[in-house]
Amino acid sequence: MVFNLTCKHYYVYADVAELADAPDLGSGTVRRGGSSPFIRTTTLHKMKSYFVFRYKIALMNNLDCEGIKRMSVRLEKYSFRFSEEIFNSRLTLKNEIESIIYEACKDLSILNRKVFNEKLCQLFTKHDWDSQIRVSPNMNAYSKFDFAKDRVAVEVQFGHASFIGIDLLKFQMASYSNLDLIDYGVYITTTKKMQKHLTSSYKHNWEGSLNFEKVVKYLPHFKSAIQVPIYVIGIDI
Repeated sequence: MVFNLTCKHYYVYADVAELADAPDLGSGTVRRGGSSPFIRTTTLHKMKSYFVFRYKIALMNNLDCEGIKRMSVRLEKYSFRFSEEIFNSRLTLKNEIESIIYEACKDLSILNRKVFNEKLCQLFTKHDWDSQIRVSPNMNAYSKFDFAKDRVAVEVQFGHASFIGIDLLKFQMASYSNLDLIDYGVYITTTKKMQKHLTSSYKHNWEGSLNFEKVVKYLPHFKSAIQVPIYVIGIDI
């Protein structure tokens, strides 16, 4: 008998085989030790138990069916000036942003900084976010938000850590206390752990990139200058 041993389908064939070897209703329950159906059923049961065990171990170790390591992406969050509480009042938009990030992270092996940015750009625009919105017509350099929608500005920063000051200034300039273009901002970056994983596992260069931990460390020091709520998301693993 030939078995399909993929994680999704092996048990189907085992169950069919067990049904085929099961006794008819009303037949005797006593089996002879040398009976071929009895041996086949016992063997199939053991094989099924073995593969179920292996599959559970694979799931526990975040392995896919081919045994290749598949790390789970999660999102770290930091709420500056009660941004999360405010954002929760517009939960659909919040969930949309998070689902876009998860979608972009489906294949970590290709995510160098350029590809990561491109994937996020494709997904945000697909969900009707405006791209490269100018903060002010009087500013030329570094004066665009990556994405904007319904008075929410999103900035994705996978570049050098020195860009943090410029990014925060853009949020403040567009806030209600200045140009009144946004209600709050969303700042997306990666964690140290994610950067290390992408570098060590896939040889992508993330050296010098801004990380979530650095934003969380320095953002409170800007509290007197930055009045706009900012929701910081760290893409983690």
